[in-house]
Amino acid sequence: KIEAMGFNIRVKTTDGPVSSLNAVDAGDLDFAVVSSDVLYEATRGLGPWAAQGPQTDLLAVFTVHAESVSLLAAEDAGIETLEDLKGKRVNIGTPGSKERMSSALVLENAGLDLETDIRAEEALAVDAPGMLQDSRIDAFFVTTEHPNDSIKTAFAGNRKVRFVPITNTRRILLRFPYYIQTRIPVQFYPGSANQEDVEAIGYKISLVTSARVPNDLVSGILGEVFDNIEGLKELHPAYRSLTKETMTEGMYRMIHRGALYYYMKNGYRLSCCF
Repeated sequence: KIEAMGFNIRVKTTDGPVSSLNAVDAGDLDFAVVSSDVLYEATRGLGPWAAQGPQTDLLAVFTVHAESVSLLAAEDAGIETLEDLKGKRVNIGTPGSKERMSSALVLENAGLDLETDIRAEEALAVDAPGMLQDSRIDAFFVTTEHPNDSIKTAFAGNRKVRFVPITNTRRILLRFPYYIQTRIPVQFYPGSANQEDVEAIGYKISLVTSARVPNDLVSGILGEVFDNIEGLKELHPAYRSLTKETMTEGMYRMIHRGALYYYMKNGYRLSCCF
């Protein structure tokens, strides 16, 4: 359908979400898939955009799955709550990584000092499951979609592992409106010590475009995705719980006119946006 409208779709890989949004803003890309926390910084002139100021031409189309801030701990470490991390060896991620930023926020919210209350490690997230199984750490943070193949390796060893709930997050949700409450589905991790899905926080992955992109193209792409949502669910296990309603959650409130037209025409109420 999109090709019949005279548009060609090509997929490009970038160096990351910052370069993706800059490419959309410069007109080198028409769409980008980024996490809502990075979009929040761009549209408010924060972080990498502090010098340029707010990037007001960046507009939302829809959201997809969530990436959850996830905390995994070894059963023999006696960690069942965030407060139990005190004095433990915890991988918080490399400086500048999404793990580092989210773990610092969660620990602060729980009343724990990153420098003095835990024994922090700064390894790559991909190395943390092996470190946990080798007893080099007691717990680690990772921010990702679920299921995740790297996380599955944490449950594949001899050391029993569990997800630790991230609770009492009201202050985080109020301070950082791009965060949403999520639940980690333990059905994807049969080796987990958890018996029920685990409470967490996270942010959505968003499809973003620019004000210059034609309304009919944006509306057409949104319609194609929503009309074929069952096929989308088959592309990745993280998409299995997608619904048209959840694909407007955690979305940036400045929505492209083409997308807004589609939502209004089809009766969607967008009261969910940051």
